[in-house]
Amino acid sequence: MQFLAGKYLLIGQKPDSKETYSGTISFSFDEKKKILKFKRIVNGKNTSGTAKIEKALAGEAEVLRLRFVENKKEYEGTFLWRSDLDNYGRLSGYIYLKNNSTKSPGLEAYFIQQD
Repeated sequence: MQFLAGKYLLIGQKPDSKETYSGTISFSFDEKKKILKFKRIVNGKNTSGTAKIEKALAGEAEVLRLRFVENKKEYEGTFLWRSDLDNYGRLSGYIYLKNNSTKSPGLEAYFIQQD
């Protein structure tokens, strides 16, 4: 998971909406807890949460699962993660309400930001 640590540009579409947005997300690896902590900034609003690699599809695949609270609503994200051609992390996935009340999941993609 340390491989995914860093600052990314974020593009997305809100769940149950056609509204699009952009921002940044920064991941840092917590060695003690073996999780990623993140800070997401979209439209000037800061959100933080945690992420970790989890099994999906009856253990057939590994995904990065994000969890955060925004506007008093609990969200999860399920992301595919791989390296890009320069061996940096690239992530894309779905964002949805944790209680399964999302009719149409949102989408987000993260691209490493090289300073």
